[in-house]
Amino acid sequence: MNIALLTTSYIDLDDLIEEHGEDKAHTLFEKFRNKPPEGEPDKEFAQSIVERLPKGVAVLTRVEWALENPDSDTSLQWCQHFHFDFPTINSKGILEVGDNHYYAFIDDDNSGDECTFKHQGEAIYYFKQTVKRIERKRAHA
Repeated sequence: MNIALLTTSYIDLDDLIEEHGEDKAHTLFEKFRNKPPEGEPDKEFAQSIVERLPKGVAVLTRVEWALENPDSDTSLQWCQHFHFDFPTINSKGILEVGDNHYYAFIDDDNSGDECTFKHQGEAIYYFKQTVKRIERKRAHA
């Protein structure tokens, strides 16, 4: 697994202004917004998530770079997005990996649970528990 790719890029407009001046800072900020990091997101990492879940619970469908908050005009962070199908509950989900967070979400989860974590193990636990909860709920519906 390429650990270097797990670290994504972050930029703050105020820091750029301080370092490069107002005009150049805005140009650099927009350039950063429009250019994802070099290389592909780490597909091996995403597959390791699938392998740590019960067999058949998740299928990796897509990997891509995405901005955490693309509309921000103050700071930007490129994150790795790993898209999954969850066939046992007929749903889709995502794991976003940023410099200091893991964001996990399953489309059919309407529990309101917190989905942002500091450790990948917590995100894996969220996937396991949410799939189980949705399966139980549907079994009793």
